Amino acid sequence: MSKRISAVKELQTELGMRRKVWRAIVDRKTGKAFFSLQSHQERYDALNDLLEFLDGMTDKEFAEQTARNAGRKAIKEAQQPTLF
Repeated sequence: MSKRISAVKELQTELGMRRKVWRAIVDRKTGKAFFSLQSHQERYDALNDLLEFLDGMTDKEFAEQTARNAGRKAIKEAQQPTLF
């Protein structure tokens, strides 16, 4: 199983747990459920956006993005001054 698929499954599980644990309210007009705390709704929406982003990627795109991030991290670490 690829890392991307593992991440997608983990996010799906996390979002499912949050739906079970956090109190939700149903809008009478639209019938849409949302969380009673705005901070919970914002956190849920952020993770859901990440899930959609990863789910829409291919494994190749995920690997390319991971490699770019590793390259940026290596450059950043190389620029750190050493004390000794």
